[in-house]
Amino acid sequence: SMFNPDLKPQKSKNFEIGIKGNLLFLDEEIFKSVYFDVTFFNSKIEDEIVPFEVFGDVFYRNAAKTNRSGLEVGLNAELYKGLRLKSSYTLSDFTYDAYEARTIHNDSTVTVASFSDNHVPSVPEHNFSLAVLYENRLNESLTGFLKLNYNNVSGLYTDDGNTEKSEGYAVMNSTLGFDWIISRFQVIFSCGMNNMFNKTYVAFVNINSAQKEYYEVGEPRNFFTGFNISYTF
Repeated sequence: SMFNPDLKPQKSKNFEIGIKGNLLFLDEEIFKSVYFDVTFFNSKIEDEIVPFEVFGDVFYRNAAKTNRSGLEVGLNAELYKGLRLKSSYTLSDFTYDAYEARTIHNDSTVTVASFSDNHVPSVPEHNFSLAVLYENRLNESLTGFLKLNYNNVSGLYTDDGNTEKSEGYAVMNSTLGFDWIISRFQVIFSCGMNNMFNKTYVAFVNINSAQKEYYEVGEPRNFFTGFNISYTF
């Protein structure tokens, strides 16, 4: 990355309002507790810093005014004894209010483009996550757990001009493990599989690539293990 001596700090005005609560139904077999939160947010940013590329080098410039609005919803519920559901959803409406910039092309020509009212690239409009966690206490010191996680993300714009947009994707991950408490020691062993169905998807976007090399692929199906030991004094 290269420095831009004309770069100014970005300034923002933020507004956020929301509600959260915890509903308890202790006499019920299912949905004994439900935690929820809903938040609306808005940020108006002046001189937002945006990356751009010239002949393979990455620079940064101030992109005038940006409006970022969104809605976040979260849910955490005990479905049944030992079975818990967690879900979150984010709606993002990020746009440039006023943005004009010079673009240097590979043939050294320079053009001035207006990106006003365009969507901010690399930000998905919809981001949804759903996880189901099951814990089973096998004996006084050993607990087994299983977690399934589903993520669904909408497509991403690749540049300030919104000339391209990646496809959305959905991936499933899983984790299986044991939590063992021995006196003051706690031992956690886990293993799992990410991208269980081996989906090919765009996980990251290189914004404003002059060579139009926008996309970075997400990890294919992969396996992992984890081991953690702790001691309480």
